[in-house]
Amino acid sequence: EVIYNAINRSFKAIADESLLKGIRAEYNLPSHFILHFGNTAPKKNTIGVIEAFAQYCTNSQSPLPLVITDCTVQYIEQLARKLNVERLDDVLSKIVVLDHVPFEQLPKLYNCASVFLYPSLRESFGMPILEAMACGTPVITSDISSMPEVAQGAAWLVDPTKPSEIATGIEKLLQNEHLRTSYIEKGLVRAADFSWESTARQVLALYNRWANVN
Repeated sequence: EVIYNAINRSFKAIADESLLKGIRAEYNLPSHFILHFGNTAPKKNTIGVIEAFAQYCTNSQSPLPLVITDCTVQYIEQLARKLNVERLDDVLSKIVVLDHVPFEQLPKLYNCASVFLYPSLRESFGMPILEAMACGTPVITSDISSMPEVAQGAAWLVDPTKPSEIATGIEKLLQNEHLRTSYIEKGLVRAADFSWESTARQVLALYNRWANVN
């Protein structure tokens, strides 16, 4: 029997604009941006995100910047040069690289983002998908591994090995306000299913059933 993880209560939509303004100032973030949690683990598909972002920049007249966490500038530049993307310097100028962001800052970071990119190649669960949804941020994630099960129709699913699909997802969610709002609403509903109270009730019910059997 499967009993899911749950979301920390700190992940929620933030109405206090001063809190969001504060984290933008602290990390020197743009007013609107695309967010990706990347690191050096190949499964996070940061190289695919960079290639998709380069395509998005080519297709958009006013592309939003991309913010990548848990990386170094040197690592991102290395990946971008490996891809040999067009207008490399222009693309890199639109990428903001952050080092480690403390856990307590993550809800504010999610809230500031216009879209959250999580096109991993594999995940054991994919908690950031639900964290972003709970903060009211539309999510683009993979159509493989555990991610479709976690998203359950509340995220834009892509083939993570096809950067063009990721780029299309970015364009659709940023250009179509009705579609964007739909995914925000569905994400909030989906994230609400994952509470520790619900997890505890299910675990207790399972224990009680086994106690009665034995």
